[in-house]
Amino acid sequence: MKPSLFLIALSFFAFSAPSFAQAPAQPTASDLFQNGAILANFYWEKGPVSSMDGSESILRAEFLNSSTHTPIALTSAPNISAWMQMGGMWHGTSPAQIVPVTSAGGTVLPGVYRVSKIYFVMSGKWQMRTKLTNSSGASETETFDINVP
Repeated sequence: MKPSLFLIALSFFAFSAPSFAQAPAQPTASDLFQNGAILANFYWEKGPVSSMDGSESILRAEFLNSSTHTPIALTSAPNISAWMQMGGMWHGTSPAQIVPVTSAGGTVLPGVYRVSKIYFVMSGKWQMRTKLTNSSGASETETFDINVP
């Protein structure tokens, strides 16, 4: 009887693992776009870490209707870009790679992006700049600070 109880418990844990498409409960940073209509939440999936040893940081960006907090699809691709520069020292990074996040079943999640290939060349205070461009070509940029240990 004990072995079957163990198998039931093991099955429960094997099938209850969180989906890779789920974000942590609390965002690292948030910004508002389009006069407050779009809420952008940012979560670190990996990092931030100094890349002196070649380590990559990966950020998740989620865009929501700020009134309903439901995901929204952005108007055209690519309409998000990320750029980092260390404040006051003019150290920058190469352009980050931004791709839509998909569910375990392969469905693109609206308004959810993975920002990878972020390499912070040294520890310290950095800035992350996120730029959204709407369908008419108008763009808006918001910035938040990152403390890289």
